[in-house]
Amino acid sequence: MDQDLIARIRNRGVLPSLPQVTVQVVRLCNEESSSTDEVAHWVGRDPETAARLVRTANSAAFGFPRRVETIPHAVRLLGLRMVRDVTLSSAILHRLNQKRVPGFDYERFWFDSIAGALAARALGVLAGSKHADQTFLAGLVRDIGVAALAVADRERYVNLVREAEESGGDLLALEEERLGGNHAEISAALLQDWGFPTPLTEGIRRHAHPPDPSPPRDEEGWIAAPLYVAEVAGRVIRRPTEGTVGDFARRAAAALGLAAEPLRRSLVYVEENLAEISQALRLDVGKFGPLRMNRKKIEDLLSAANPGPA
Repeated sequence: MDQDLIARIRNRGVLPSLPQVTVQVVRLCNEESSSTDEVAHWVGRDPETAARLVRTANSAAFGFPRRVETIPHAVRLLGLRMVRDVTLSSAILHRLNQKRVPGFDYERFWFDSIAGALAARALGVLAGSKHADQTFLAGLVRDIGVAALAVADRERYVNLVREAEESGGDLLALEEERLGGNHAEISAALLQDWGFPTPLTEGIRRHAHPPDPSPPRDEEGWIAAPLYVAEVAGRVIRRPTEGTVGDFARRAAAALGLAAEPLRRSLVYVEENLAEISQALRLDVGKFGPLRMNRKKIEDLLSAANPGPA
Protein backbone atom coordinates (compact mmCIF):
# COMPACT_ATOMS: atom_id res chain seq x y z
CA MET A 1 0.00 0.00 0.00
CA ASP A 2 1.20 3.51 -0.85
CA GLN A 3 1.51 5.01 2.63
CA ASP A 4 1.88 8.46 1.10
CA LEU A 5 -1.61 8.13 -0.32
CA ILE A 6 -3.09 7.43 3.12
CA ALA A 7 -1.00 10.22 4.66
CA ARG A 8 -2.29 12.72 2.11
CA ILE A 9 -5.88 11.75 2.88
CA ARG A 10 -5.29 12.08 6.62
CA ASN A 11 -3.38 15.35 6.38
CA ARG A 12 -5.85 17.03 4.08
CA GLY A 13 -8.72 16.53 6.52
CA VAL A 14 -10.71 14.73 3.86
CA LEU A 15 -13.12 13.28 6.39
CA PRO A 16 -14.40 15.35 9.31
CA SER A 17 -13.84 14.59 12.97
CA LEU A 18 -16.45 12.68 14.90
CA PRO A 19 -18.92 14.46 17.20
CA GLN A 20 -18.14 14.50 20.92
CA VAL A 21 -21.14 12.32 21.77
CA THR A 22 -19.86 9.58 19.45
CA VAL A 23 -16.38 9.77 20.95
CA GLN A 24 -17.79 9.48 24.46
CA VAL A 25 -20.12 6.59 23.61
CA VAL A 26 -17.24 4.69 22.02
CA ARG A 27 -15.03 5.31 25.07
CA LEU A 28 -17.71 4.05 27.45
CA CYS A 29 -18.52 0.99 25.33
CA ASN A 30 -14.84 0.05 25.39
CA GLU A 31 -14.67 0.17 29.21
CA GLU A 32 -15.73 -3.00 31.00
CA SER A 33 -17.01 -1.02 34.00
CA SER A 34 -19.52 1.01 31.95
CA SER A 35 -23.23 0.44 32.51
CA THR A 36 -25.92 0.39 29.84
CA ASP A 37 -27.66 3.29 31.61
CA GLU A 38 -24.53 5.42 31.38
CA VAL A 39 -24.14 4.67 27.69
CA ALA A 40 -27.85 5.33 27.07
CA HIS A 41 -27.51 8.70 28.84
CA TRP A 42 -24.74 9.79 26.45
CA VAL A 43 -26.54 8.47 23.38
CA GLY A 44 -29.58 10.50 24.43
CA ARG A 45 -27.56 13.73 24.45
CA ASP A 46 -27.61 13.76 20.67
CA PRO A 47 -31.14 13.30 19.24
CA GLU A 48 -29.88 12.30 15.80
CA THR A 49 -27.50 9.67 17.20
CA ALA A 50 -30.30 8.32 19.40
CA ALA A 51 -32.75 8.23 16.51
CA ARG A 52 -30.35 6.36 14.22
CA LEU A 53 -29.61 3.80 16.96
CA VAL A 54 -33.29 3.15 17.72
CA ARG A 55 -34.25 3.01 14.04
CA THR A 56 -31.45 0.52 13.36
CA ALA A 57 -32.49 -1.65 16.32
CA ASN A 58 -36.05 -1.66 14.99
CA SER A 59 -35.11 -2.64 11.44
CA ALA A 60 -36.31 -6.01 10.25
CA ALA A 61 -32.72 -6.79 9.19
CA PHE A 62 -31.83 -7.55 12.83
CA GLY A 63 -35.06 -9.43 13.51
CA PHE A 64 -35.66 -8.47 17.15
CA PRO A 65 -39.09 -9.79 18.20
CA ARG A 66 -40.34 -6.67 20.01
CA ARG A 67 -40.41 -3.05 18.96
CA VAL A 68 -37.72 -0.90 20.57
CA GLU A 69 -39.26 2.24 22.05
CA THR A 70 -36.52 3.77 24.23
CA ILE A 71 -32.78 4.40 24.12
CA PRO A 72 -32.01 2.23 27.21
CA HIS A 73 -34.00 -0.62 25.65
CA ALA A 74 -32.02 -0.31 22.40
CA VAL A 75 -28.71 -0.29 24.29
CA ARG A 76 -29.62 -3.36 26.36
CA LEU A 77 -30.91 -5.25 23.33
CA LEU A 78 -27.96 -4.50 21.06
CA GLY A 79 -25.24 -4.78 23.73
CA LEU A 80 -22.33 -2.39 24.20
CA ARG A 81 -20.19 -3.79 21.39
CA MET A 82 -22.99 -3.41 18.87
CA VAL A 83 -23.95 0.03 20.19
CA ARG A 84 -20.37 1.17 19.76
CA ASP A 85 -20.14 -0.06 16.18
CA VAL A 86 -23.60 1.21 15.16
CA THR A 87 -22.91 4.63 16.69
CA LEU A 88 -19.51 4.89 15.01
CA SER A 89 -20.75 3.66 11.65
CA SER A 90 -23.82 5.89 11.54
CA ALA A 91 -21.84 8.98 12.64
CA ILE A 92 -19.23 8.43 9.94
CA LEU A 93 -21.84 7.83 7.25
CA HIS A 94 -23.80 10.91 8.32
CA ARG A 95 -20.72 13.16 8.23
CA LEU A 96 -19.61 11.65 4.93
CA ASN A 97 -23.01 12.38 3.41
CA GLN A 98 -22.60 16.07 4.24
CA LYS A 99 -19.33 16.50 2.30
CA ARG A 100 -20.23 15.91 -1.32
CA VAL A 101 -18.03 15.92 -4.41
CA PRO A 102 -19.47 17.16 -7.74
CA GLY A 103 -19.68 14.36 -10.27
CA PHE A 104 -19.57 11.54 -7.70
CA ASP A 105 -22.70 9.36 -7.78
CA TYR A 106 -23.73 9.28 -4.12
CA GLU A 107 -27.01 7.45 -4.71
CA ARG A 108 -25.15 4.55 -6.30
CA PHE A 109 -22.46 4.72 -3.61
CA TRP A 110 -25.01 4.43 -0.77
CA PHE A 111 -26.92 1.77 -2.69
CA ASP A 112 -23.78 -0.33 -3.05
CA SER A 113 -22.74 0.27 0.58
CA ILE A 114 -26.09 -0.80 2.05
CA ALA A 115 -26.75 -3.60 -0.45
CA GLY A 116 -23.27 -5.00 0.19
CA ALA A 117 -23.71 -4.77 3.96
CA LEU A 118 -27.03 -6.60 3.87
CA ALA A 119 -25.78 -9.22 1.43
CA ALA A 120 -22.68 -9.80 3.57
CA ARG A 121 -24.79 -10.31 6.70
CA ALA A 122 -27.11 -12.74 4.90
CA LEU A 123 -24.22 -14.65 3.35
CA GLY A 124 -22.51 -14.90 6.74
CA VAL A 125 -25.64 -16.30 8.36
CA LEU A 126 -26.17 -18.79 5.53
CA ALA A 127 -22.54 -19.94 5.81
CA GLY A 128 -22.80 -20.40 9.60
CA SER A 129 -20.93 -17.30 10.79
CA LYS A 130 -21.17 -16.17 14.42
CA HIS A 131 -20.12 -12.65 13.40
CA ALA A 132 -22.88 -11.71 10.96
CA ASP A 133 -23.87 -8.48 12.76
CA GLN A 134 -20.25 -7.28 12.82
CA THR A 135 -20.04 -8.15 9.12
CA PHE A 136 -23.11 -6.02 8.41
CA LEU A 137 -21.55 -3.01 10.13
CA ALA A 138 -18.23 -3.63 8.40
CA GLY A 139 -20.12 -3.72 5.12
CA LEU A 140 -21.68 -0.33 5.73
CA VAL A 141 -18.31 1.39 6.12
CA ARG A 142 -16.09 -0.83 3.98
CA ASP A 143 -16.09 1.69 1.12
CA ILE A 144 -15.44 4.97 2.94
CA GLY A 145 -12.07 4.84 1.22
CA VAL A 146 -13.93 5.36 -2.06
CA ALA A 147 -15.52 8.57 -0.77
CA ALA A 148 -12.20 9.68 0.75
CA LEU A 149 -10.39 9.21 -2.56
CA ALA A 150 -13.16 11.10 -4.37
CA VAL A 151 -12.62 14.10 -2.08
CA ALA A 152 -8.80 13.90 -2.12
CA ASP A 153 -8.36 13.41 -5.88
CA ARG A 154 -11.71 14.38 -7.33
CA GLU A 155 -11.31 14.51 -11.10
CA ARG A 156 -9.00 11.54 -11.54
CA TYR A 157 -10.80 9.28 -9.08
CA VAL A 158 -14.36 10.10 -10.16
CA ASN A 159 -13.34 9.21 -13.72
CA LEU A 160 -11.76 5.97 -12.50
CA VAL A 161 -14.97 4.96 -10.68
CA ARG A 162 -17.01 5.80 -13.76
CA GLU A 163 -14.67 3.72 -15.95
CA ALA A 164 -15.02 0.70 -13.65
CA GLU A 165 -18.81 0.98 -13.65
CA GLU A 166 -19.18 1.43 -17.40
CA SER A 167 -16.74 -1.33 -18.31
CA GLY A 168 -17.84 -3.75 -15.59
CA GLY A 169 -14.23 -3.87 -14.42
CA ASP A 170 -12.89 -4.41 -10.92
CA LEU A 171 -12.53 -1.03 -9.17
CA LEU A 172 -10.02 -2.44 -6.68
CA ALA A 173 -7.78 -3.71 -9.48
CA LEU A 174 -7.92 -0.36 -11.28
CA GLU A 175 -7.02 1.46 -8.06
CA GLU A 176 -4.00 -0.76 -7.45
CA GLU A 177 -2.85 -0.34 -11.03
CA ARG A 178 -3.13 3.46 -11.11
CA LEU A 179 -2.95 4.63 -7.50
CA GLY A 180 -0.63 2.12 -5.87
CA GLY A 181 -3.25 1.08 -3.32
CA ASN A 182 -6.94 0.32 -2.98
CA HIS A 183 -9.92 1.76 -1.15
CA ALA A 184 -10.22 -1.26 1.19
CA GLU A 185 -6.79 -0.51 2.67
CA ILE A 186 -7.66 3.18 2.98
CA SER A 187 -11.00 2.38 4.61
CA ALA A 188 -9.28 0.09 7.14
CA ALA A 189 -6.64 2.71 7.98
CA LEU A 190 -9.20 5.48 8.51
CA LEU A 191 -11.52 3.27 10.56
CA GLN A 192 -8.60 2.22 12.74
CA ASP A 193 -7.91 5.91 13.38
CA TRP A 194 -11.53 6.30 14.50
CA GLY A 195 -11.27 3.46 17.00
CA PHE A 196 -13.00 0.56 15.27
CA PRO A 197 -11.92 -2.83 16.63
CA THR A 198 -9.10 -4.70 14.91
CA PRO A 199 -11.16 -7.71 13.70
CA LEU A 200 -13.48 -5.35 11.84
CA THR A 201 -10.76 -3.17 10.29
CA GLU A 202 -8.61 -6.18 9.41
CA GLY A 203 -11.62 -7.92 7.86
CA ILE A 204 -12.27 -4.83 5.73
CA ARG A 205 -8.62 -4.68 4.66
CA ARG A 206 -8.54 -8.39 3.78
CA HIS A 207 -11.76 -8.40 1.76
CA ALA A 208 -10.06 -6.73 -1.22
CA HIS A 209 -8.57 -10.02 -2.39
CA PRO A 210 -9.74 -13.64 -2.45
CA PRO A 211 -9.59 -15.02 1.10
CA ASP A 212 -8.29 -18.41 2.14
CA PRO A 213 -10.40 -21.36 0.96
CA SER A 214 -13.60 -21.85 2.93
CA PRO A 215 -14.46 -22.08 5.71
CA PRO A 216 -12.80 -18.99 7.24
CA ARG A 217 -10.39 -19.70 10.09
CA ASP A 218 -10.84 -16.69 12.40
CA GLU A 219 -13.11 -13.71 13.17
CA GLU A 220 -11.31 -11.51 10.64
CA GLY A 221 -11.83 -14.20 8.02
CA TRP A 222 -15.52 -14.50 8.83
CA ILE A 223 -15.83 -10.76 8.24
CA ALA A 224 -13.59 -10.63 5.15
CA ALA A 225 -15.08 -13.59 3.26
CA PRO A 226 -18.72 -12.41 3.14
CA LEU A 227 -17.52 -8.88 2.34
CA TYR A 228 -15.42 -10.22 -0.53
CA VAL A 229 -18.47 -11.95 -1.99
CA ALA A 230 -20.87 -9.08 -1.27
CA GLU A 231 -18.53 -6.50 -2.82
CA VAL A 232 -20.25 -7.19 -6.15
CA ALA A 233 -23.84 -7.54 -4.83
CA GLY A 234 -24.86 -4.01 -5.77
CA ARG A 235 -23.54 -4.49 -9.30
CA VAL A 236 -25.39 -7.83 -9.61
CA ILE A 237 -28.66 -6.14 -8.69
CA ARG A 238 -28.14 -3.10 -10.92
CA ARG A 239 -26.74 -4.97 -13.90
CA PRO A 240 -27.44 -8.73 -13.85
CA THR A 241 -25.30 -10.13 -16.64
CA GLU A 242 -23.54 -13.41 -17.13
CA GLY A 243 -20.33 -11.66 -16.07
CA THR A 244 -21.56 -9.96 -12.88
CA VAL A 245 -23.64 -12.89 -11.66
CA GLY A 246 -20.89 -15.34 -12.57
CA ASP A 247 -18.40 -13.32 -10.53
CA PHE A 248 -20.80 -13.31 -7.56
CA ALA A 249 -21.28 -17.09 -7.80
CA ARG A 250 -17.55 -17.84 -8.16
CA ARG A 251 -16.69 -15.70 -5.16
CA ALA A 252 -19.38 -17.34 -3.03
CA ALA A 253 -18.28 -20.85 -3.92
CA ALA A 254 -14.59 -20.15 -3.27
CA ALA A 255 -14.87 -18.05 -0.11
CA LEU A 256 -17.94 -19.53 1.62
CA GLY A 257 -18.79 -22.78 -0.16
CA LEU A 258 -22.25 -21.46 -1.08
CA ALA A 259 -24.23 -22.42 -4.17
CA ALA A 260 -27.11 -20.87 -6.11
CA GLU A 261 -30.02 -21.10 -3.66
CA PRO A 262 -28.38 -19.35 -0.67
CA LEU A 263 -27.11 -16.68 -3.06
CA ARG A 264 -30.65 -16.08 -4.26
CA ARG A 265 -31.86 -15.86 -0.65
CA SER A 266 -29.14 -13.35 0.20
CA LEU A 267 -30.27 -11.05 -2.61
CA VAL A 268 -33.92 -11.35 -1.56
CA TYR A 269 -32.81 -10.32 1.95
CA VAL A 270 -31.22 -7.22 0.40
CA GLU A 271 -34.45 -6.41 -1.42
CA GLU A 272 -36.55 -6.81 1.70
CA ASN A 273 -34.39 -4.62 3.93
CA LEU A 274 -32.57 -2.05 1.82
CA ALA A 275 -35.28 0.63 1.90
CA GLU A 276 -35.71 0.37 5.67
CA ILE A 277 -31.99 0.51 6.45
CA SER A 278 -31.43 3.45 4.09
CA GLN A 279 -34.28 5.31 5.82
CA ALA A 280 -32.94 4.42 9.28
CA LEU A 281 -29.56 5.88 8.36
CA ARG A 282 -31.05 8.75 6.33
CA LEU A 283 -29.09 7.82 3.20
CA ASP A 284 -30.56 8.32 -0.28
CA VAL A 285 -30.17 5.24 -2.48
CA GLY A 286 -32.31 6.62 -5.29
CA LYS A 287 -35.29 4.90 -6.82
CA PHE A 288 -35.22 1.32 -5.56
CA GLY A 289 -36.79 -1.71 -7.16
CA PRO A 290 -34.30 -3.21 -9.64
CA LEU A 291 -33.96 -6.54 -7.84
CA ARG A 292 -37.67 -7.26 -8.07
CA MET A 293 -37.64 -6.45 -11.79
CA ASN A 294 -34.50 -8.50 -12.44
CA ARG A 295 -35.12 -11.38 -10.04
CA LYS A 296 -35.99 -14.03 -12.63
CA LYS A 297 -32.98 -13.10 -14.75
CA ILE A 298 -30.68 -13.22 -11.71
CA GLU A 299 -32.07 -16.61 -10.63
CA ASP A 300 -31.55 -18.09 -14.09
CA LEU A 301 -28.00 -16.75 -14.28
CA LEU A 302 -27.19 -18.02 -10.77
CA SER A 303 -28.43 -21.49 -11.62
CA ALA A 304 -26.34 -21.54 -14.77
CA ALA A 305 -23.25 -20.23 -13.00
CA ASN A 306 -23.50 -22.40 -9.88
CA PRO A 307 -26.03 -25.24 -10.19
CA GLY A 308 -24.86 -27.15 -7.10
CA PRO A 309 -27.03 -27.94 -4.05
CA ALA A 310 -27.74 -25.29 -1.38
